[in-house]
Amino acid sequence: MHQDKQDNCPSPIRSIQTINSIPLDPFCVASAISPTLWRQDLSKQVHPITQLRLLATTSSLGDGLRLGSGEEERGRRRRRRRECEFPEQAISLYNQMMQKNMILDNFTFPFVLKACGKLTSFHKGLEVHCVSLKLGLEYDVFVQNSLIYMYFQCGVVGFARKVFDFMPGSVCDVVTWNSVISGYLQGGWCHQAVEMFGELLHESDVRLNDVSIASALTACARTGLLDVGKKIHGLILLYGFVMDVFLGSSLVDMYTKCGCLEDAKKVFDRLFDKNTVCWTSMIAGYLKSDMCKEAIELFREMLVVGVKAEPATIACVVSACGHSGALDLGRWMHNYSERSGIEMNLIVKNSFIDMYSKCGLVDKALEVFHSLTNKDIYSWSMMISGLAMNARSKEALQLFSLMEGSSEVSPNEVTFLGILSACSHGGFVNEGFYYFEKMTRQYKYSPGVEHYGCLVDLLGRANLLVEAMEFISSMPIQPDAVIWRSLLFACSRHGNVELAEVAAKKINELEPEKCGARILLSNAYASACRWKDVKMVRRNMDAEGIQKQPGYSFIEIDGFVHGFLVADRAHCQIGIICDTLLAMNHERQEKPEELLTSQVNHSLVEYPQIPTPYNFICLHSNHKRIQKDVTEFCVDQKHKIVELKRRSKAQNVENVDGEGNIPCQGHSLNASEHYKNKSS
Repeated sequence: MHQDKQDNCPSPIRSIQTINSIPLDPFCVASAISPTLWRQDLSKQVHPITQLRLLATTSSLGDGLRLGSGEEERGRRRRRRRECEFPEQAISLYNQMMQKNMILDNFTFPFVLKACGKLTSFHKGLEVHCVSLKLGLEYDVFVQNSLIYMYFQCGVVGFARKVFDFMPGSVCDVVTWNSVISGYLQGGWCHQAVEMFGELLHESDVRLNDVSIASALTACARTGLLDVGKKIHGLILLYGFVMDVFLGSSLVDMYTKCGCLEDAKKVFDRLFDKNTVCWTSMIAGYLKSDMCKEAIELFREMLVVGVKAEPATIACVVSACGHSGALDLGRWMHNYSERSGIEMNLIVKNSFIDMYSKCGLVDKALEVFHSLTNKDIYSWSMMISGLAMNARSKEALQLFSLMEGSSEVSPNEVTFLGILSACSHGGFVNEGFYYFEKMTRQYKYSPGVEHYGCLVDLLGRANLLVEAMEFISSMPIQPDAVIWRSLLFACSRHGNVELAEVAAKKINELEPEKCGARILLSNAYASACRWKDVKMVRRNMDAEGIQKQPGYSFIEIDGFVHGFLVADRAHCQIGIICDTLLAMNHERQEKPEELLTSQVNHSLVEYPQIPTPYNFICLHSNHKRIQKDVTEFCVDQKHKIVELKRRSKAQNVENVDGEGNIPCQGHSLNASEHYKNKSS
């Protein structure tokens, strides 16, 4: 009888199918047709009401009609309800149903509870929870799973766990367990997520699925639980799960974030179908381990196989370009992103600001920065730090004042680190301590060892070495090797041997295996003409088996970075390079043996003369003597851009004039910390 009545009634929903092609808010249609339903006395029929609810979860009326036809579509409806596009209207529709005393079933409550979760409306969700209890749905698995989801979304972890604990074991399914594990994971309770996964393994009535495993692997990745992650990897093989791209990406992400790149690469190479997420996870792993060359090479391979990059991929590769100084490739990435129509979100644009700053093109970084409609704290902090590392300290201070005057963001600890660095490189002693006091008193931030290190560097650069030593002694935290190294470097520069010995002793206690302190101490002795002490330091290094790291320089040609060590013969084109060196050395009337063994860094200048298509070069060197050779080469070859890199800063040179003049006065060529001495 009930079925006949439903079939014989004219359906107001069917009568408006013709408007499916018109973009509209489905809730406007629901409001228009709901009075007709009530007049036809259909308020007690679940089927039309279910169709109305579908209007709240689908983007077109046709979708709602197709999903609402028949009991066999209930499973599909539940999947479509995962993403509620209009949670506010959904709750409004629920309120109307309550006012009309319409029947609510176990398929209605999950829909409403998920809407409450998306809006983090805890009180409304609690109200719906009470209504579900009055209707006797406390043991319905769909309702209980939705309650767990809602409470986790609202941040009420205790309530979510209570719902789970009061559910009988016979009611809980794998979705229930996954909801709890995912809820813990989203709330940052990663250890609890791993514990819940362990409890799930002991449940004989519930079989875990790929979602359970992926969530557990993510929790291991965030907490660094490599051993647990390896055991989960074993479970995948034991249970016979298909190593698809979903599980494979989770495994790659876990291994990379735990620092086990070798195993991550093994999993990555064995995946037959790799999506962008998988490629990005592997690239990010290389970047995190400071393996920028490998990250860039993997990105090239990704493009070759035809996988399109996403914003997260672009951000990782651009960051790798900044760390390795691959300016040519960084520019190409910028053009590629614009040509390919990749969404240039804030994270991607911030990565371009960072890359251009580290490569010395601070004006280009400023151009990207000023193009941002909305700037976050990372945008401001990166730009301030970029100005600081490029010896434009006054502009950094001006930008900080502009930031304070804006209503967008407030400075954080990283922002103040950039400001203190700007004061240090600019020699602004009073301003540096002013901003330090401002950070602690006005903004209530506790300074870290990095902030104290900037002030020590500030005093050292200003030749206030005694004051720097007193400041270190008064620090409330234990100074690390970086702080002592800053003092030692300043003492070596200004010839204060006594304080240099104190700083070197402290560094040797903290880092006995490194040679940097001994080299700086030797330089301090040399500045004071204490040659016997210089020889003593060198002899002690030889006796302890400590060797000085050789100078390392690299050059970028058309996006490929070529590195050279002193006396390095490992380059794939070393034969051609040596032949070119011999020919040029003959013209210079120098000894070829000496050039080939001790001054192979000159190959940085000769290497671009080997036939290869290139537009400009980007040079990074630790040796001052190469600057003259680079200048002469650029004038001869009419290169547009040359970049010189040394220990803490970048100097970008555009359009070298006819006389070969390069503006590199003062400490503007001191080296960026991101350019480390390491072999190619």
